[in-house]
Formats: sequence, C-alpha cells, structure tokens
Amino acid sequence: KEWKVPHFEKMLYDQAGLLKLLSKTSLLYPSPLVFDAMIQTIDYLRHEMLSDEGFFFSGQDADSEGVEGLYFSFSKEEFTQALTEFDAELAKDMEKYLKWFNITEEGNFERGLNIISLNPQYKEDYYGPEGWNKVRQIRQAIMEARKMRIPPATDNKGVASWNFQTLTALLDVIQYCKIESIQNMALELLQTANLPIQKAFQYEENGNSRIRSTTTRQGHVPLIEDYIFFAEYSFRTYEVFGDKNSLENGFLTLEFIFKEFYRDNIFYTRAISHNDDHEYDNIHTPIFDQSYKAPYATLLSLIRKWRTVNSECKEYWDQIHTNIENLTHLSLQNPLGFGETLRALAYPDEAYRKIEVPLSWLKNKSFQPYLVNFSNRFALYYQTEKDDKWQICTLRECELQGNGIEEFSNVFKTPSESESENT
Repeated sequence: KEWKVPHFEKMLYDQAGLLKLLSKTSLLYPSPLVFDAMIQTIDYLRHEMLSDEGFFFSGQDADSEGVEGLYFSFSKEEFTQALTEFDAELAKDMEKYLKWFNITEEGNFERGLNIISLNPQYKEDYYGPEGWNKVRQIRQAIMEARKMRIPPATDNKGVASWNFQTLTALLDVIQYCKIESIQNMALELLQTANLPIQKAFQYEENGNSRIRSTTTRQGHVPLIEDYIFFAEYSFRTYEVFGDKNSLENGFLTLEFIFKEFYRDNIFYTRAISHNDDHEYDNIHTPIFDQSYKAPYATLLSLIRKWRTVNSECKEYWDQIHTNIENLTHLSLQNPLGFGETLRALAYPDEAYRKIEVPLSWLKNKSFQPYLVNFSNRFALYYQTEKDDKWQICTLRECELQGNGIEEFSNVFKTPSESESENT
C-alpha cells in the first residue's frame, strides 16, 4: 500500500543499474543521500558480491533461516538494542531515532518486524550535517548487529552480461561522480575485477575470442546479450581511459553480433550457427527485451552513438533501420515494459555528437571536469596527433572546432560566466 516492502533478493544487474542511475543523479542532486548510496553500493559489491576468483556473484537470496527479509528487518527491541550496544549515547535520543526510521512495536512488515527506512516526515531533522552523521552512525550500528545473524545464501555463479554491466556502471561513477573519493572507490574495484572477469568469461575458439555466458558451463551457445554488454563495456573503457584496444574490441564485437545473431532483418537471442544445439526456438530479441537492461535497445543506442565515428556503424544502422518503425509501435504498446527502447529511439539523429579531443587531454586535470557534460548520446573520441585540435561533429558536419583546452572550455560556459569574465 505504501510502497514500503522491497523484494529482499539482491541481483547483480540491479546494483549496476542503481550505480548508473545514482552517478548521473548526483549531477542534478548532489546530496549526501545520493553519495552515500553510491558508497554503500560499491562497498556491497566489493565485500559481498566479489568472488575469490575476482568476478561478481549473481545475487543474494531474499530468505535467511527460511524467512523472507529476516536478515534485513528488525523488531523495535532489536533496533534499540543494536543502537545501545553500538554507542550508549544513542539511547538518549532513542524516541527520535525510532520516528526517523519508522520503527514501531507492531512493525511495518510481518511478525512485528520493521523494514528500516528513513521517514521523509522528519527530513528537516535528519537532513543536515549533524542529523546525517547520526543517520550514518545508526546505519553502522545496524550493520554491526547484522553480523551476528545468519546471512542469506549467495548465488555464487557468475553471469557474463551482468558482470559487464557492473563494470560499465563503475565507469559511469568514475566519469560522472564529482566526489574524488567515490571515484577512487569505483576505480579500485574496477581494477580489481576487470582482468578476472575477462579471464572468467572469455576463451579462445579457433583463434578467436569468445564469451561464455556463465562460470558454471565451460561450453555454451553464444548469447547476444553477453556480446552487446561486452561491446558497451569496451566502448565505455575507451571513453574513460582512452585505451585504443578497447575501442577496437567494441567495433569487432559489433561486427561479430551482425555476423552471428542477425539474419533476414531479425536479431536472435543466440548465435544462428548454433540453432541445432537446442530444443527450444531461437527467440527474436524484441520479444525478449523487456527487462533491465534491454540488450537489443542497448545495441541500438551503441550503433546510433558510434556511427558518428565509424562508417561501419552507419551501415549497421542502414541495415536495421527498416525495423525501427515496427519496434516503435511495439514499445509504445507497453511503454513501462520498453523504457530502454524508448530511450534508444527518443533522440533524433541530429542530437548525437562526436567529441573529438587529443588523447593527451585525458591526463590533464583541467579537462576532467568536462567529462560530466557528455551523456549517452555523445561519443568521446581521442585523436593521437601531436597537436591540441578538437572538434564537435554531428553525423553530417563538424559544428565547432578549435585549438586548446581554453577554447574548448568556452563552449561550455554559460552566458553569465562569459559576461562575468568580460566584466
């Protein structure tokens, strides 16, 4: 009724989606609530979802001791005990904290248990420096108390597409979050997991690199979602770090997708060359594209964005463009089920841009703040000539060009900033 009860199961792809959302939200709403959520999600991934081998687990169950939500919910007595044992000073304002966190004797869940959540009715009290420090302290108390409980079971298999989504989400934090300590957290976790994930899911087949879908199967039919999210991760790695091999991997993966998963104007969920290996039909992707994060819609976004850089992507778009009208009608029949598709189709062609700057700028601290300006429809491309030339181009023409970071920075100054400088 009050949209208060979550499904307590924690899936890896949801953590990835949350990080991507929070990193961009922090630009519009730079608050402790958003920044703490990023810190907590990264911390959760590192300490509870990272395997000994270095890839991320798939999920964590909702149940513990056979009861849904038991690990995460508290009775009033358990809540007060947790706070008091952590710091006796907290007991002095216990009634206030019970109100802040919606804790009652009867509970707001089953069996007299409370789902712990901040009550917005009291946000004026806790949403300031002093109050928020108490919120953080209380969270620590709850986490300490939970250590004494039997935790939910973990699904310890690795899923390739979910792992690549998580790496991409960490790249989003590095690019869009303006808090250096949080960027460093994301970078450290990315560096920890990057090579192990590639080792866990990539293998050689006839001299070519391939992706296995899970860590529980050595041989597996190629699935389109694994390759799409690997391509997305490769392109994002190039944009954030300027690694040329990653850019090449992105384009080679797109080429493989069209070769192995596309036929007669249709994309399939598994490689066409392996059709005889399964008893069930090979499904058309749009029918199977209604969950986060939709692979087919992600592919459309990648192609639309990178055709500002690569002529082959223009050819890919020309091949599939006849499908777009049907896909538009399909998605509009159920907009809530096709959010990613609507996002992929919403921007007109004129909205996509190539931002071409010198690769050397990535090491220049004065360039870093501008990275937050480039959302999903901007392709960051780094030229390696020994000069400072830059340009901003659409599909049809280069609108702006110049030489040096100072000229580049003028593009992003607001009229008030320019007027102030002139004054």
